[in-house]
Amino acid sequence: MNKTWEFLPKPTKMPLMTSTFHNVLTSSGFSEEERLVREALQNSTDAHAQGARAPVSVTFENRSLEGDSKVSLVGALSLCPDIYERRGLLGLPSGNALETITDSAAPLRVLSISDYHTTGLTGVWNGTAKDDHFGRLVVNLGLDDKPDLDRPTGGSFGFGKTVYAKSSRVGIVIFYSVFSPSVATAGAHARFMSTGLFKPHHYRGTDFTGFAFQGSPAPESHEALPFTDDDAHQMAAACGLRVRSPDQLGTTILIIDCDLDLVSMKRAAEKYWWPRLTRSDLDVKFIDNGAESFPRPRGNPLLQPFLRALRNLDSNHEEKPQSKLYRAQRIRQSSGEMKRRGDLSCVLLETESALRNRVALIRQPGMVVSYLACGSDSFEDCIGVFRAHPDVEAMLTYSEPQIHNIWDPNSDRLKGRFGQDGREAVASVCRFFKAKFRDFQRLQEPPIPRDGAHARQLSKLLGRFLKIPGITPPKPDSDVRPIAISIQEQRLAGDGIVYDVADFSVSVRTDITSNEIDCVVIVAHEILGDASERVIERSPVTLLDGDTILTQGNPARQRFTISPDQPTRIRARAVSDPLYVTRLRFSVEES
Repeated sequence: MNKTWEFLPKPTKMPLMTSTFHNVLTSSGFSEEERLVREALQNSTDAHAQGARAPVSVTFENRSLEGDSKVSLVGALSLCPDIYERRGLLGLPSGNALETITDSAAPLRVLSISDYHTTGLTGVWNGTAKDDHFGRLVVNLGLDDKPDLDRPTGGSFGFGKTVYAKSSRVGIVIFYSVFSPSVATAGAHARFMSTGLFKPHHYRGTDFTGFAFQGSPAPESHEALPFTDDDAHQMAAACGLRVRSPDQLGTTILIIDCDLDLVSMKRAAEKYWWPRLTRSDLDVKFIDNGAESFPRPRGNPLLQPFLRALRNLDSNHEEKPQSKLYRAQRIRQSSGEMKRRGDLSCVLLETESALRNRVALIRQPGMVVSYLACGSDSFEDCIGVFRAHPDVEAMLTYSEPQIHNIWDPNSDRLKGRFGQDGREAVASVCRFFKAKFRDFQRLQEPPIPRDGAHARQLSKLLGRFLKIPGITPPKPDSDVRPIAISIQEQRLAGDGIVYDVADFSVSVRTDITSNEIDCVVIVAHEILGDASERVIERSPVTLLDGDTILTQGNPARQRFTISPDQPTRIRARAVSDPLYVTRLRFSVEES
């Protein structure tokens, strides 16, 4: 079988260099694992075969090749000498696999991504039309138009698709796909092609862009063409890939010299694809050198509040004020047409979360576009889920950049496709969920009694926060609590400064348990509105043990072990203003 590596020379006009592609994803805010998982699963779900009864299935498999399996792959891809002899010019990191490519005993790490129940990469192999999926993904990177507006999709085969090459320490990626034969595929049912994304370089008197392709040489021009049908299957087998039968439609992508962490990739799948994973519309599996594992978003504590919010949205359920639904009014377009924006579901957080005060933005494909920071940290911690309506799906898609991480009403692509209507619709969507999330946060602060909170009230509050293994919590109206609490508050003045001070004591009830309790005490200093008696601002708090400062923060947090034998005593102090109504609010959480 004849093979060739085609390195694209720099043209005399308007050269497109690989440096443009390498810089696209660097400021996305995602880890390398998150970028790859988001993009790969999006590509596969976009290619779901219409009418297929089974959901899209995607397998990420990490393997280490050595011995005969490594020799076979290196030979099939002609890595030595075609790539090996240029290795010093390609801008590769130190310790890359090309340095030991001739040593069959040196392990070569590869990551394969295989999808099933998809259409495969159909269309003209080097085409740019909306149905030319092979051409758009493998050959013509950088296209920023959307390939398919007939159904909801994640995005286009644009700059984001370089995520595969960027996940390879040597910049080499293999694409192997099986699809239904057609006129556009010239009757072929399978294709195989390798790509290289290297640094622009000068080699033997010629300047090269850094783009390279391996395939079957064209008869006259020696241009690299995709291997097809039997040749494609033979190349796949030689590279250690599972050979597909003609009816096993789908695509396998093999990333050479990939050192990404599969555990982090599994967490990324949970974090960004839980809406689709939990509705059984996407199956994902990870295999690390033979050991299988699966994303389990329902068992991820970080995601449980978001799952609850989405369930509330689906079931039209709310428990005010701890959870609430906001249905968006319609947007009027210049044509007079009314479009629905979508719906927001908010939930009060009961525990600390790295995603507090964020709204998960979801479009129809089922990926979380972003966990957008909303509201204010001066209020109670909450989360939200906003699900866009199909009416605005296309507009939101066009408003996203290549990495699909924000909805930008000022996007040039959005303006070019939908004009002022698109800008106003996307801006209206964003204003809606941001404003409603702030409204929800304000609902969470209960009115403060004018005579202040008594110790017994604080005890009940703390009893709800504290969970002790093996102890059944008393009913909310019971006086029996696993902890005993006392608090003395006062306002002190000195050197022109006014302080709110509270001496707080907590101990374990020996008639309830004889165990020590590891916990976190959280103290917030809150300024209250005169009329509403709700929190309008928080200010820093200092926690002290005698005259020794333990910690400072807004709010202040300190870990303690509460012993049945010795009460824990803390002093909280915060600078205050006699013109405002304030309070020091304590809470305790199990550590």
